[in-house]
Amino acid sequence: MVQEVSEGAPGGRLCYDALALQASVHLLRRYASVQFRIPCAQGRFRPAHARLIEDYIEQNISRNITLEELANICNCTPVQFARKFQVHYGMRPHAYVLSRKVQRACQHLRKDRLALKEIALLSGFSDQSHLNRIFRRQLNITPAEYRKSCLS
Repeated sequence: MVQEVSEGAPGGRLCYDALALQASVHLLRRYASVQFRIPCAQGRFRPAHARLIEDYIEQNISRNITLEELANICNCTPVQFARKFQVHYGMRPHAYVLSRKVQRACQHLRKDRLALKEIALLSGFSDQSHLNRIFRRQLNITPAEYRKSCLS
């Protein structure tokens, strides 16, 4: 490389630059602990990503799920993820997670005889009043009323 540049041959400097760039890429790929995020395409998620997102939400429904966690599944930034999620599901990620929590609470209310505060925690709500508030907002009845209607 040094001889090529020092002789001043045509393309010598170009050859040197290309080899230096290739060496830099090799070092980054091989030894750096940097992750490059591939920009998300506009539009909907691929089916595989949608399945991964839904599975992740179901497996972690009992705790607080952050937007960053969900974005990392698709290797997107949180802003890109939120936009794409809105297009794909027709709602924001937080609203979707809350609706899944309410559905989980409904499952518990139909089949379990647990106290409402236990169902709230199992479903990912911070406490019983949080469950009551979100449940009423989405289904227009309280969890206790829902449980009664399922029994009759």
